[in-house]
Amino acid sequence: ANMKRWELFLVFCFGIALAHYLGGAAIEYSKIDAHSITSDAIKLTIGLLGMATITNIFAQLPLAIEGLRKKWTGV
Repeated sequence: ANMKRWELFLVFCFGIALAHYLGGAAIEYSKIDAHSITSDAIKLTIGLLGMATITNIFAQLPLAIEGLRKKWTGV
């Protein structure tokens, strides 16, 4: 997968945002100590999964656009 530099930057930013917001929400909801190694592990896991998800979306996006173009234009 040849990702451009800006795409890699977006993937990185998305991972950080998910780790911070979704990870923080999960930690608050489950009442885990915010300064524990467990909370760090939760944030790391959510961040990495978020990065993997957006990478897969970027990989599938051209195929989805091509499919929609063929459906709408018939070409």
